[in-house]
Amino acid sequence: MKVDCFDLESTVRCTKEFAKLSIYLSPENLQLKTKEESQLQSHFKNPVLSIVKPVIKQRFKMPKYPVHISGCQILPNSDIVFVDQEKNSLLLFNNDGVFVKEIMTFINTPSDICYVRQREVAVTLIDRQKVFIIDVERNKVVRRTDVDGRCYGICTYEQMMYVIVDANSVIALDFDLNIENLIPIVTKSLSRIAVFGDRLYCTHSIDNSVVCYSKEGEKLWSFNDEIRFPFGIDIDTNGYVYVACNGSNSIISLSQDGTKIEVIISEDSGVNKPLALNIDRELSVLVFSNENGDSFFLSI
Repeated sequence: MKVDCFDLESTVRCTKEFAKLSIYLSPENLQLKTKEESQLQSHFKNPVLSIVKPVIKQRFKMPKYPVHISGCQILPNSDIVFVDQEKNSLLLFNNDGVFVKEIMTFINTPSDICYVRQREVAVTLIDRQKVFIIDVERNKVVRRTDVDGRCYGICTYEQMMYVIVDANSVIALDFDLNIENLIPIVTKSLSRIAVFGDRLYCTHSIDNSVVCYSKEGEKLWSFNDEIRFPFGIDIDTNGYVYVACNGSNSIISLSQDGTKIEVIISEDSGVNKPLALNIDRELSVLVFSNENGDSFFLSI
């Protein structure tokens, strides 16, 4: 089945280069200044956002074939799994940035990935309308379920998975893939999703916007200044929103209320059409990947 022409995942799939995996490690160069935790938990009042640009530390190479990275996930041991739409596969790298193995190849196009538990990840497939649970050690599908619509972004929060379906609704599933809730979203063209507290954060690539919703689907705020084709999105432990902006070649951070923006890394540092982005909140690290596979590991 052909992907809809308005889906950014299909419109940007034009890379035919050999790719590199580059790791940025700079805990001393990237900082977020926050209010006290009690203030952050009180509806994120008066956010303070201050970020210093990181510096390059190491470079690593991906396997020597063209790739198109649409999703990534940091595992608890800091290994990283990438979704490669060029070969419809999952690629595993260790925490030194060294390629370990190809976990699995799908017949159809994978879209996004999130961590579930132990060594399990969940993967969405666009044209199969399915969610798969994969054991990355055994290279095996351990659970799967059908959903009513094409699947796009997926994320995990507090023992639940949230999946964008047909680009205008979100379903909540438990780790056994039972559907617990359906959240209608009025705005169309949802691309990726992150959940933190009682809020959903979505990128709208076609509308060039990042939008925050309640868990009932009510729009709380939106941001659409200075960004083009926002795609990958995640939230750090303080509630700051990180976004991969494919069209403006940058990774940005937004304050918790969506009123302030900082560019944390840009084209000057090697950002070129970024798509995938993921944060490990416990370790305070972020990984993102350009669509051609150039990838970066940041301390936040």
